[in-house]
This record gives sequence, C-alpha cells and structure tokens, in this order.
Amino acid sequence: MSNPPGLPQDGRTQGAGSHARLFFEAPASDTWTARAHGLRRALQADAPVRDQAGGRPVAALALLKGSGLLSALVPVPQGGAGAAVSGLLRAVRELARTDASVALLLGHHLGAMLGLAVHGGDRAAALLAATVSQRWLWTHPLDTDLPTLSARRIGSGWLLDGELHAAAGLHAADRLLLSWPDTRGPRVAASLRLDHPGVGPVRLDDGFGLRQAGGGSLPLTAVHLGETEWLGPAVRPSAPRAGLHTLLQQAVRTEVFIGTAWGALEEGRAYTVTASRPWIHSGVERHEDDPWIQRRYGELALNVQAATELADRAGRAFDLVQAAGDALASEAHDALAVQIADAHLEAAAAADAAGSGIFELMGARSATVANGYDRFWRDARALRLPQRTDAHQRALGRWLLGGAVPLPTPSTPAAAFAAS
Repeated sequence: MSNPPGLPQDGRTQGAGSHARLFFEAPASDTWTARAHGLRRALQADAPVRDQAGGRPVAALALLKGSGLLSALVPVPQGGAGAAVSGLLRAVRELARTDASVALLLGHHLGAMLGLAVHGGDRAAALLAATVSQRWLWTHPLDTDLPTLSARRIGSGWLLDGELHAAAGLHAADRLLLSWPDTRGPRVAASLRLDHPGVGPVRLDDGFGLRQAGGGSLPLTAVHLGETEWLGPAVRPSAPRAGLHTLLQQAVRTEVFIGTAWGALEEGRAYTVTASRPWIHSGVERHEDDPWIQRRYGELALNVQAATELADRAGRAFDLVQAAGDALASEAHDALAVQIADAHLEAAAAADAAGSGIFELMGARSATVANGYDRFWRDARALRLPQRTDAHQRALGRWLLGGAVPLPTPSTPAAAFAAS
C-alpha cells in the first residue's frame, strides 16, 4: 500500500505493508469491481482538493462515463451487460473508499436503470438503449409523492409544477426518472431532461459533506410531459418486483457507508504507521506499538468487516431476487428488505465510527485541510442525517417480534421505513 501524498517514506513502513495490502486490497472478485478500482485510483490523487472545491466534478464524470459502469445494469437486449446487482454494489463500495460523491452518482444511476428495466415496455426499453449509446447519466428525485410536486393530466400528457429534491446528480444528470401517484390508476413514470422547458435552475445544497454529489432542489414551472416522455403503464405494477429499485437505493447507501468506512480506516492506518508520533505518556517508541491504538484499530476493523459481510449477504440475495424476474415471490422480496435493512444500520454505524475515530488514532497533526481526512466523516454524516437510527432499529425489532417488514418508502428510499 503506497503512502498518501505528503507522508514520509521511513523505516517504520518496511515489513508492515504487505499484510495490510492484503487486508485493504483484496483482488477484485468481478469485472465491475475491477473497473471501479481503476477509476478509484484515478480519482485518488486529488480527492481532497475536489472535495474542498465542491460543485460539478467534470473530470471525474468523464472518467465515470468512460468506465462502462453506467451501462452495466442495462439488460443485454438493450445493449447493456445485464450485470448482476451484487457486482455493481461492490463497485459503488469501491468508489466510496476514495470519493463518496462519485459513488453516490453511480448508485443513483443504477437505481434509475433498475427502475426502467422493472417498469418494462417499449419506451423504457428505448431509453435504456439510448443510455448505452449516448452514455447518459441518470438520477431520480426522492419526494415525488410529497406536496412539493403537483402533477395533473393535460390531454394525453401531464403538467408538473413545484419542486423536486434529489440527493445526487442534479448538476450532472442527462435524464431524471420520475414517478408519482395517479388517482385513476397505477403510478405514473416519466423521463425528464434537465434542459426541458420549465425545468430549473438547479439549486445545489451547500452541505459540509458529499460536496460533489449534486444534491439539491429542482424547480419545475409548467413542465409539460407528452407521450414521448411518459413511459406508459408499467408492465406489472403490482408485482413484488416493482419495488426493487427502492431497495436498491437503500443498498447503494449501505455500500457508500461501507466504502467510506474502509477508506477512512485505510488512510488513517497509513498515516498512523508513517507519520503519527507516540503519546508522551504511552511508554512506547512507535505510535503503532501503543496498546490502546492497536485495540481501537482492531475495534474499527471488526465493525467495518461485520458491515461488509452483511452487505455481501444482501448482495447475493439481491442477485437471486433479480434472477427471479416476474416470478419473484413476495416472501423473497421481504426477506431481501430485511437483509438490506440489517446491513444498512451496521454500515452507517461503522462509517460514523471510522470517520471520526481515526483522528484520535492519527493525532492532532493529521487534522489539516490539506490532508482532507475529515471528508470521510463529513460524507458519512451528510448521508446519515436524513435518517432516524432509532426508527430503523425499532422497525427491525418490530419485524422480529412479528410486525411488518421494514420496507423503505418509495418517496425516501433510505430515510424512513414504511412501517415506522
């Protein structure tokens, strides 16, 4: 494992890096994780600088579009790779180890791709094919069921007014996938260009974390969606498979948490063994020989490994659910929801603990703007803020005691459970 920029190359690192490299850099298990690893390495050198700058990550977006990851989940008949969900979730995790904003951009795009594929029909298929040929990046808002959006029928189309909110992609997406309830029938889904008349301008959040994710609000003023934008009725709107994209969004956030935790632990460890000085009363010559430092790193490593195992289990279950297609049973869907909820809670806690905990292990000299180690904690907190941890825990406990399955709501995929 190479030292981060600015760290000394001294004798302390000799003989100490090989086992850590195996721990932090296990060989990629599939094509998509390998591609994400290459992209992460390209993003690593200037990650702190881009985080400080915020805004639109122009170079990173170009690399993401050139990676092939955007078309991976598109079904083979539409020109995509038809990849399994688990490999792409691991790709999100890999990117988040260096850049949670880019990881979240990919994750929101994957949610839209699965939403289109599950919706079905000729128009959705055409949009999926265009995504491959045009290398489109998609995102989708979180609150289309809320009173901030008004949608009413106008002839064969719809007229939208109000404001949308999204956690990522508003500054970079080529298309938005929208969905809203229709009192006369199933939910309506549509594709929206960000340069469509009446859309914008985007108002980006000025948050302290996820500074290049492109979260914010999007005003809509008399936006008319005709038949070309409206996807038409879903092929099987009431099937258990219809809700998979909301589960995928929760799984994506889980992976961003896990990647953030791994990134904090890896960079914190590198600084500790190369630059940290022992506490004056520790009685050791090398900081890494301090028993308290060793114990705390062990605790953080156990936390992130536990979250990783839970997420991998959920990823494997997602592959089985995805392969079932329209034959998916509601019991399998609900079991997947529980596994994702388990992993999500553990991952959020691990990211929080690692992102803040590394500073007391690295020491005061690590806490500089130039080092940028604080981005891990800030990104994790920004992603976790919309949630109420106690509500998630209560929902899981209620399910265990015989209550409802802890499903994420369609309007806020990772912020609340429908049964809370």
